[in-house]
Order: sequence, then C-alpha cells, then structure tokens
Amino acid sequence: AQIRDTRAGYVTNVDSHWIKDGSFIRGKNIALGYKFTESATSRLKMNKLRVYASVQNLFLIVDDELIGDPEVTPIRGNNGNNAFSQGMMWHEYPKPTIYMLGFQIGL
Repeated sequence: AQIRDTRAGYVTNVDSHWIKDGSFIRGKNIALGYKFTESATSRLKMNKLRVYASVQNLFLIVDDELIGDPEVTPIRGNNGNNAFSQGMMWHEYPKPTIYMLGFQIGL
C-alpha cells in the first residue's frame, strides 16, 4: 500500500492493496473446416468444395469475475491515465463474439 496525500486529488481507496491476479484463458480464434472428396464434388459438378466455420472470442476464463475482461477496449477519453483513475480502467466495452460460416466453391 502507498500513502497518498488526499490534497493532491488522489483517491485514497485505489492503491496497490487492491491489485489482483489478472491471469486468464481466452478462446480467441477457433476455426474448423472440411474439404469434400473429389467423388462428392464431381457428383455436384464442382471441382472443389470446402465448408468452414470460425469463432472469435468464444470464451473467457478468469478466477475473479470482478476483474472482467483484461483485454478490453477503453471508452474514448477514459484511458486510466489521469490522477483520479490512477491507471485503472473503468466502464470498458467487452470484446464481441464473432461467428463466421463460409463455403469455398470451385466450379
């Protein structure tokens, strides 16, 4: 913990005493694809057929839910670099989960 002068505008309840372990596991990019055999594609009158799916930011595992997402994008103007926030991030946007499905077809 650090001793801070409240006259300087520092918030006294935000100090190193409140630091927590920020370890996490994220399913950031997961992709799965299947390429059809030549016999299957020839019956469909195609040279090539591939189906694929991917997911970004599928899951996040943290020990303490209060920590939230350690890779968040801060709201504009709230980057945690002023004297009152003292390096802490507040009210961040979570990372979106993005699903993608695709087909690669060769005629």
